Amino acid sequence: MSGRKVAIRGTVSGAAGRSVSEPATGGVSRAMSEALTGALFVAITAGTLMAQANIGPTHKDLHFNVSARAGVSVNNPYGSISVKPSTGNTVSISAVLSSDKVEIDSSQTGNRVDIQSHLLPGATADSGRVDYEVLVPADASIQICEINNSRRLSVISARVPASIPSRK
Repeated sequence: MSGRKVAIRGTVSGAAGRSVSEPATGGVSRAMSEALTGALFVAITAGTLMAQANIGPTHKDLHFNVSARAGVSVNNPYGSISVKPSTGNTVSISAVLSSDKVEIDSSQTGNRVDIQSHLLPGATADSGRVDYEVLVPADASIQICEINNSRRLSVISARVPASIPSRK
């Protein structure tokens, strides 16, 4: 249907009981009504998609109870890993995921904790970035596997010292 407005004439009873012929336009033309309906549909769909999409970074905290001389492994292809000693027998992981294109897989088997960044289809170096802060008991051993900006694989295995000397 074209966008022109069509006036429809109808019969309305007047105050004196006589019939009066006047346009019955209904206010909004059909084309305008269809345009408003379409715009409303687009707005609702966009709002729903934005609500479902993970826009911006997401923070995730994980905690694992371990006993003496625990083993911890962190595998992170994109992002930073900071390791600090903690008090007590808890491994605490604080992670900042850059998008919904990456997930964290975690498992504990006995006294061993494994953490891995899991890239989803379509992930890039930027959207797959996870920055970790890992707190481990002072007697724990840790293995870190990451790829730095130059795409070199780094694997570090060490025991966490009870205290880390400060740099001056």
